[in-house]
Amino acid sequence: MNVYIHTPTHPHNTTHSQGHVERRSKRLKVTQEELKLPPVVALDACPVRERDWCNVLTAHEGDAAAYVWRLQHFCLGDAVLRIPKEVAKKLPKQVVEAPATAVCISR
Repeated sequence: MNVYIHTPTHPHNTTHSQGHVERRSKRLKVTQEELKLPPVVALDACPVRERDWCNVLTAHEGDAAAYVWRLQHFCLGDAVLRIPKEVAKKLPKQVVEAPATAVCISR
């Protein structure tokens, strides 16, 4: 008697690449964990023209920046969204360094 075990995998259950972490860690002489982004605390996505540009935006634990991802290629985009330097100069330091806690993509 043959026994078959079926373990379905959801197509959206994937890991997105943060680049060549191992290679960069060796070059910079730091651990891989130091280069990886912390856990996600907020996420938003927009399906409009997802094949043309990054369509996912994330905020990470303890990080003031927001990161863009290209879902089609399962990878981190080139842009990192931060408060512009000219605006940051006019704001209190605690506001500029405060971690991002929410993200939103408008259509």
